[in-house]
Amino acid sequence: MKKLLVAILKGIWIWGLLSWLYVVGIVFNPLTAPSQFWPLSVYVPIPTNLFGVSGFAISFVAFIAWEWLHEK
Repeated sequence: MKKLLVAILKGIWIWGLLSWLYVVGIVFNPLTAPSQFWPLSVYVPIPTNLFGVSGFAISFVAFIAWEWLHEK
């Protein structure tokens, strides 16, 4: 069970970092920078920049939990 939880936390950590990098790529591209305030998609109606910030925060929490469980 612990091994499964560690694997899930590692996956969440990687997903959060990749989602944050996706949003950073949007923000630093001059052509797509205005779209950071638009919804992420029709199916995910949250602003793109909020998606990036929450992805970074989720990634941080998952990394801390993963390291804590991995050490025991």
